[in-house]
Amino acid sequence: MDIPEPSKAVQQALVMQQNLHRELDFLATVLSFRLGGPICIPDCGICCHQSFPIPKFSGLYIAVAINTFPEDDRQHIINQLEKWLLKEVPEVRFRFSSDGQAEEEVRIREYRLTHRLSCPLLSSDTKCLIYPWRDVVCRAYTVTRPSPKNCPRPYLKGESPGDRRFITTKTSLEPQRTAIISLLKERAPEWLGMYWMPALVYAFLEPEKWADLSKRVQQTKYASYHSDNLWTMTAEDVRDSALMHPEGVEAVRELNMEPLEL
Repeated sequence: MDIPEPSKAVQQALVMQQNLHRELDFLATVLSFRLGGPICIPDCGICCHQSFPIPKFSGLYIAVAINTFPEDDRQHIINQLEKWLLKEVPEVRFRFSSDGQAEEEVRIREYRLTHRLSCPLLSSDTKCLIYPWRDVVCRAYTVTRPSPKNCPRPYLKGESPGDRRFITTKTSLEPQRTAIISLLKERAPEWLGMYWMPALVYAFLEPEKWADLSKRVQQTKYASYHSDNLWTMTAEDVRDSALMHPEGVEAVRELNMEPLEL
């Protein structure tokens, strides 16, 4: 398949994204060694009890990986994403008036409440369903971002309540991140748009169904749906992604999308 030029840039960004993942995994190992113990407890899930927006190309990375899963596993993830999307955000029962300030206040409140929803890719036994392909945001917890205040892991060397250690010095992460952004900004800027992760990944996996589901999302997460672009990708935005076609999935499958062995 002849992949269009913007999709070639996105494919290159996926490879660069994977290198960024590897760097974070390496830093996690270094930090664990220096602190004298594991910086993350297996099957804990504390960091996963929240949701967040990610750029469009990061959503593609996750969606392409899911498309290589056995069909039963793939469908299970789609069902989990759909449940999350249709879950009502509490305390937001607002239809916009001409009061722009009130609209903004509701948008901010809904963003915070949506952010607190548990990730739909966290299983009932607190395992990540896409662990080798989890996003940069997920990998950064306890490594270049502080642990949550309720993190249950034991304190390690030099740590104390209120003082969990993480990497604060400059690393090669920022240049790699800047390179990805620069590449896409120049050749495929639409792929830098930010969307809620569950909505974005679902739209890639089920573009035809997303057109209908997005209308139902208006009734569960109404405010930010209309006041910013976190929900507003259309079926057309994702349907024509060459990398989601079978040939494109096979091309990305050839990437070594596996956790780094250390």
